[in-house]
Amino acid sequence: MATMNEEARNMQAWGKRLVLATAVAVAVSGFGIPVANKSAHAVSVVNDSFDGYAAEWASIDYDSASFGTGLAQFKAMKTDERLYLYVEGSGLDAGNNIFYIDSDNNPETGVAVSAWSNAGGIDYKIVNDQVFRYENADWVQAGTAELAASATGIEVFADLAALGATAAARVKVGYALAENDFLPKVGGKLLTVDAANPGAGVQSLSITTDGSVVDWVNISPSYVTKDGKSQMYTARDSQNLYVMLKGFLPDVWTDLFLDTDHDALTGCTAFIWPDLGAEYLIEGPDLFKSKGRVVYEWDALGQKVEYSITKNNGPDNETIMEYRIPLSEIGITAETKIRLGFASMYGDGFINKLALPDETDALFTLYDMPAAPLVLDGNGEDWSNIGFVTGDGASQTPVELRAVQDHKKLYMMIETSEPSLNTVYYIDSDNNGATGLSNAGWSNSGIDYKVERDKLYKYTGTGADSTWEPVGDVYAGFNADSMEVSLNLSQIGKTEPGAMKIGYIGNGSLYLPAASEEMLTSSKIVQRSTIPNAYYPDERYEALYNPLIGWAPLAVGGPYPQPHKLAYIYVTWKELEPLRDQFAWEAFEQKYKFQYWADRGVKLIVRIVMDYPLASAHRDIPDWLYTEIDGDGTEYNDGSQAGFSPNYSNPKLIEEHARLIGALAARYDDDSRVAYIALGSVGQWGEWHTGAIADPFPPTSITDQYVQHYIDSFNHKLIGIRKPFEIAKNNRLGLFNDMMGTKAGTDEWLDWIQNGNGSPASAMPDFWKTNYSGGEFSYGAPQTHLADNAILETLRQIKASHNSWIGPATAAWLATGTPQQGNIDLAMKTMGYRFVLESASHEPTAKAGNSISVAMQWKNRGIAPIYYAYPLELSLLDSNGEVAASTRANADLRTWLPGKTSLTSQLAIPTTLKAGTYRLAVAILDPDTGLPAVDLAISGRNSDGRYVLDTIDIAAAEVPSTGSPGNNTGTPSTPQPSEKPDSNESEGNTGSPSTEPDIKLSDVPSTHWAASLIRQATKLGIVDGFPDGTFKPGRKVSRSEFTAMLVRGLKLEDASVSLSFKDKADIPGWSLPYLEQAVQAGILAGYPDGTIRALREVTRTDAVVMLVRALKLELKPNATLPFKDAKDIPNWAKPYMAAAFEAGIIEGDPAGNFNPMGIATRAEAVKMILAALQK
Repeated sequence: MATMNEEARNMQAWGKRLVLATAVAVAVSGFGIPVANKSAHAVSVVNDSFDGYAAEWASIDYDSASFGTGLAQFKAMKTDERLYLYVEGSGLDAGNNIFYIDSDNNPETGVAVSAWSNAGGIDYKIVNDQVFRYENADWVQAGTAELAASATGIEVFADLAALGATAAARVKVGYALAENDFLPKVGGKLLTVDAANPGAGVQSLSITTDGSVVDWVNISPSYVTKDGKSQMYTARDSQNLYVMLKGFLPDVWTDLFLDTDHDALTGCTAFIWPDLGAEYLIEGPDLFKSKGRVVYEWDALGQKVEYSITKNNGPDNETIMEYRIPLSEIGITAETKIRLGFASMYGDGFINKLALPDETDALFTLYDMPAAPLVLDGNGEDWSNIGFVTGDGASQTPVELRAVQDHKKLYMMIETSEPSLNTVYYIDSDNNGATGLSNAGWSNSGIDYKVERDKLYKYTGTGADSTWEPVGDVYAGFNADSMEVSLNLSQIGKTEPGAMKIGYIGNGSLYLPAASEEMLTSSKIVQRSTIPNAYYPDERYEALYNPLIGWAPLAVGGPYPQPHKLAYIYVTWKELEPLRDQFAWEAFEQKYKFQYWADRGVKLIVRIVMDYPLASAHRDIPDWLYTEIDGDGTEYNDGSQAGFSPNYSNPKLIEEHARLIGALAARYDDDSRVAYIALGSVGQWGEWHTGAIADPFPPTSITDQYVQHYIDSFNHKLIGIRKPFEIAKNNRLGLFNDMMGTKAGTDEWLDWIQNGNGSPASAMPDFWKTNYSGGEFSYGAPQTHLADNAILETLRQIKASHNSWIGPATAAWLATGTPQQGNIDLAMKTMGYRFVLESASHEPTAKAGNSISVAMQWKNRGIAPIYYAYPLELSLLDSNGEVAASTRANADLRTWLPGKTSLTSQLAIPTTLKAGTYRLAVAILDPDTGLPAVDLAISGRNSDGRYVLDTIDIAAAEVPSTGSPGNNTGTPSTPQPSEKPDSNESEGNTGSPSTEPDIKLSDVPSTHWAASLIRQATKLGIVDGFPDGTFKPGRKVSRSEFTAMLVRGLKLEDASVSLSFKDKADIPGWSLPYLEQAVQAGILAGYPDGTIRALREVTRTDAVVMLVRALKLELKPNATLPFKDAKDIPNWAKPYMAAAFEAGIIEGDPAGNFNPMGIATRAEAVKMILAALQK
């Protein structure tokens, strides 16, 4: 980053340069830079849904500044001697034109011009009709060019010699009108210009495919690699296309791609050039035609190409390849443009490759000169259908800066057709031009902060001591037609909304508002609904590394530089079961480091593979299985990849596979170390294709059987598959895409999802709402897909795919702290769920023994839900930060899709809680450990992972008039342990009844679902009402309360044991005898840490376990539970649940769920106990 003084000087210089540009713009019709403050909507309208996303701005009133342009098209053409340039539009002026030229196609030479993403090596510029060369950090006169202007066009012809260009070199060009209007568009790429076809108009060229260069001596190379070692020559006559490649040319996987319709959106998109849409592929003499817009699928047309190859084994290892391709075989005429590129893979698969043109460059285009010479007249009529073109022939969409505030945030958006990373937003937060950075292009600027990408900086110091200090992250969203930024007002030193000034510079060139104008004043405010007693946490914007999402590198490796919470396992059948029925589980877990990753909070994704290609011959199914199927399959070795592809239709293979998956599920379906199952098994790498193997891929009647094995065996783990099929749709499977980063590959995958994979019935557009979307970066190259020139496309793919994770080809193995780290973080911020608590409101005071209602507004800023049932906890923290009371909210986070969710939860306050001021906290817990596990995107994180909100003043409880407490007598809950309770106790909290005298129950009308049960229970003395005449049927119960109810109902004998638990002092005195009786009867036991936790709330699961023990029912370890949410039941508790269900003690709700981790209420406790007593 430039120093502050450099930045100030640069911005000041831009302001001076653009004064003339602005004056010209105002004077000419159709070209201007207006600043507008919109007033389309009334500011007083309340809008609670606005979050700053692009589609939402139409619903609000905002401040804005916009820039329009009259430029329509820019065309260029090159011969061996001259460069021809033409610009079309309105408002053009013969005296305000600059053409920038990279004459050697080398970004390492010349000077960078920030308007375009690939303009790092500008060597020449033509200012009107004067040519300048960049030399010794300055522009020097280098000659003249010819210029002609009309009302709608500017035409310039220049000799290549005056531009330092050769006939062979391609050049890149860009155009600027008055230094503030550009073609190609700001943020786009310079227009690449290749030389015209040397054989234009010739009936037949004298070129033979004999491996000799003699007949090419009068033809200049079309492309030369940067190291000069390899060249590509092209020519075309009326019948044939000729191509010669000369130099260092590895002869493994040599591919010549032809784009015959000059359209990157049709044909095959190769992974090398971003602009390729190839209709044809040539490998030696063989011609192939693309099957459509897919990554790499071709129809063989036969040996239609005349081809020769000559190798020279000398020190240069030079190879010559020649091709003669009949135009009739590729369906074109002599006048049609052809784009082409050559690629050769060698060594380590896709990592080592030679590409002509270079993979970062545009394809070479072969085209003919017009039959008649171009006339220098400023008119574009003679440019029809020739040369290279940018622009769509119409005026470009205006670029607009928008700004608005609410009570907490500043929102900014750029509406543009060319989103870019090279953007800076400037903020004068105190609306004072006398403070901060001044003279920065805008006449009234006093800049205090700036945002670059997703980072906020503060301007500090003065003069030579000034600098930009990092403040933190902000939200930055990049879309196809817009860019969004939002940040907290507190980050820019403000406590409430108010007037401030905003400015924007895109790619160092495009100013909004225009340079020399005033900065945009932001004063419009989005009004929000008033929420009494609401607390609004500050949103946080840094990357979060949460469970079940993010990078998923190979588990066999590590540790990795980048943080991650997932790891990926490819495991072959041969590894798992080297001998039939002898599974090597321990060796498997050791190799893939199960315990190592578990200790670091990393969960695993497991994929079974039967064919994993390697460099040498091998098999990935066990030897015993190979014998069982009589070697039924295909051995393959193409010189780069080798292996054995079994015949997936073999009945014995299918039978044994069912047994394998059953064994895998028996071991890992309930193992919390495993997060997801990637349904592999079929195809190379388990990717559901067989590559170049001749045997056809099996039909769905076969592959569905492999899928069914997983569905039948795994009841709790989420399963995903490579492609959508009807069986996947019907069983709500997840999906993963192994071509992430490659546009055509991902777009094809997205098309399958939307429209079906071979059949509309297999479309799964909403699969991500209930199961994961995963994938890995294509060709093992995350660094390529996260580079500056690719990251916006990668972010588009992640959002369109609703990815929760990417692996095993992933960013986790990339070094930290590199310039690419910002892009890595942007991708990480985009994946999966991202929970923001926007507000929490409650009464400021409460009384012990009562409940307090907490109304919360949550937002999932991510692109997917969390896919497992992680509980949401509310708690009160005492002055030492210890949990004094807690409850689990009745919320299923799996249903929290992107967007807002409103939730109200009751937090029961123990009767014994001491009076004082407590802090309200919120946390999302690990379902296995009960400890905080998910980082929220808000401020206030406590050291234990809970998020502290505001305070609640608690008054002492009222003493009941008679008997034992009828309300919740629990005291402070303690954090749940990392270990499960021992075999005689269940997890969680349980509750107790009141022992108050029988009274009228005013809150249990006859219409209440449990009215008759409650009356029965009170008559039996199991439970009573409260002194105020209520029963409080919805109040949650603690372990001691539930135990008391159950003991009363069972009429157990007095206990002869005395409790010795560490927390015995926390047991309410009235409930101690009941707990002693329950312990003696084997109904209740302590935790491994020696505690009883009598005051914890009881989950529905825990209540069932105690009832089953009380009735001494036979456990059902292998039974299948009918509840839809059975996967949420802890594994240790399932035999108890099955026994209770079979005995008729429990049943599901109308939706078929049991809600096993929900907290039992007094009414529910009564129902379960009475049902048990009737058995």
